[in-house]
Amino acid sequence: MKTRAHDVAVIGAGPYGLATGAHLRSRGLDIVVFGQTMSSWREAMPAGMILRSERASSNISSPDPTTRLANYLTQTGATSIPLLLPIANFIDYGTWFERTQLADSRRDEMVRSVSHDDTGTFHLELESGESLPVAAARETLEETGWTVVPTALVGIYRWEAADNGATYVRFTFTGEARGHDPARPLDAGIVRALWLTYDEIAARDAAHRSPLVLRCIDDYRAGKRYPLDLVTEVAVQRSLWETS
Repeated sequence: MKTRAHDVAVIGAGPYGLATGAHLRSRGLDIVVFGQTMSSWREAMPAGMILRSERASSNISSPDPTTRLANYLTQTGATSIPLLLPIANFIDYGTWFERTQLADSRRDEMVRSVSHDDTGTFHLELESGESLPVAAARETLEETGWTVVPTALVGIYRWEAADNGATYVRFTFTGEARGHDPARPLDAGIVRALWLTYDEIAARDAAHRSPLVLRCIDDYRAGKRYPLDLVTEVAVQRSLWETS
């Protein structure tokens, strides 16, 4: 298990996370900022949205006066944009801010869990080190709101798309459903979790992402089960970060 220690870990790389990182770093602290830069603005905000605040009030806070929105506009030659900032320009401003202020303090990874011990030290585990069954359970929760525990591997599938020649490999797991949180926000682009009968799924084959969808279900119905340790995790190093 790889362990790295920092004074402060900031979770989230939106405007507030970037600003927090910039201020902490200016105090001489050893920091790390986790997350995908401006991802919530990029993925969850309406395309073409205009910020309500004027340009002079849309700065990302920093002790460095050269990181203002006006500096970004001058350096990138985008001085002709409207007084009310389009979201695309604000996202680009955040990315520019990150490059100029936090380039060597950024980790473009998601934090999977946070815990702390009796010494007051916080421990952060990243998604980058998770096993396939753990990843399957996490993705199910994030995209459906259902907590599941994988119990077996149904199969490993390889499929080549005829339209673009791309090759896809799918690992299909079965498991126990432990609970549902209907209030949990789902990943961007996911509308809802929908239960369908086998016949209803088969009737919608034209909408399936690939032939693997029905094939995996058919194999599950046929009773195909393999132990989870059939997939060997070779030298998986979970990244564990510490901060106190």
